[in-house]
Amino acid sequence: MLNVPVLILYLFFQASNSETTVVAFLIFPAKTNNFNVESLRGHAVTKSLRDTLNDIQQKMGKRMYEVCLR
Repeated sequence: MLNVPVLILYLFFQASNSETTVVAFLIFPAKTNNFNVESLRGHAVTKSLRDTLNDIQQKMGKRMYEVCLR
């Protein structure tokens, strides 16, 4: 949807048979997701730590279960 000043400008150029092209950029505030190298590296380290701790937890749980069965 065109706002009124842009529409008036468009109609003016159209009526005068102008070959001028007008480009308008409309900028609206919006939520952004910024990913930089440091945040991606931090995410990778956190995921690696979580995976390692889950692996240790599973192995220790299995060993404790096996000891209890004896």
